[in-house]
Amino acid sequence: MPITWRPFQPLPESKCNKGNAKATHSCGSYTGCPSLESQQKGGRRLANLSLSLWTRPTLILHTPAPGILLLLPIFTVFGFTNDITAGEIKEAQILLMFIPLFVFPSLPFGMPRDRDPLVVGRVVGDVLDSFTRSISLRVSYPIREVNNGVELKPSQVVNQPRVDVGGNDLRTFYTLVMVDPDAPSPSDPNLREYLHWLVTDIPATTGAGFGQEVVCYESPRPTIGIHRFVFVLFRQLGRQTVYAPGWRQNFNTRDFAELYNLGLPVAPVYFNCQRESGSGGRRTQ
Repeated sequence: MPITWRPFQPLPESKCNKGNAKATHSCGSYTGCPSLESQQKGGRRLANLSLSLWTRPTLILHTPAPGILLLLPIFTVFGFTNDITAGEIKEAQILLMFIPLFVFPSLPFGMPRDRDPLVVGRVVGDVLDSFTRSISLRVSYPIREVNNGVELKPSQVVNQPRVDVGGNDLRTFYTLVMVDPDAPSPSDPNLREYLHWLVTDIPATTGAGFGQEVVCYESPRPTIGIHRFVFVLFRQLGRQTVYAPGWRQNFNTRDFAELYNLGLPVAPVYFNCQRESGSGGRRTQ
């Protein structure tokens, strides 16, 4: 059923008992004020109408203009409903402000939320736990910069990349780990994770070239399927506090971080790679 909006008509001044010390209305009255009662009733009506619109998409779609939903906060502020003034509908206004945060994503015309590529690519889960990025990390091969999910060929990643680490204090040191969680094949990753590179003691504001390469770079050479190659940056407790593991196969980034008290990662990035003649994108669902 269409909803009819009526222009705002301000209420006339009402004569109320102004002598009550417990005044809650502009006229000074605590109880028995016709103006106050009318405004409270109008506020409840607006709140009920707003709640119906936000929580019943079918009602929204049958209104003359679905876009009216987005204008409700404006109507609230300027008092477009009868018997209500802008300064006396705070409860309904608060309702309108918060309901969209919970209901709007479920509406049919709502925009889908962006998804973290590290979650889509299952890097978070297979390699890392959830974390909060706190520093910049830039990884660049001669052919291009690495962005999450980018496709690179083995011939493009033969030599170790340039790695730039952010920060602002040279006395802070970082560890860089590069692993393949899909070795030897994504369908049977029994060597997960394979360690391709490990650099420690990288000062903030510099790059991997200023750190200690404790496990030399081994270029990716996948033979079966599309592999993810993940760079993970950790903040160290101090200099020379992280050491090389005794193996590359079945390396575990989480266990490594726990062993050296590295905590959660501060920045990761990954790329996809398959054999030179391979084609097709990585399956992420």
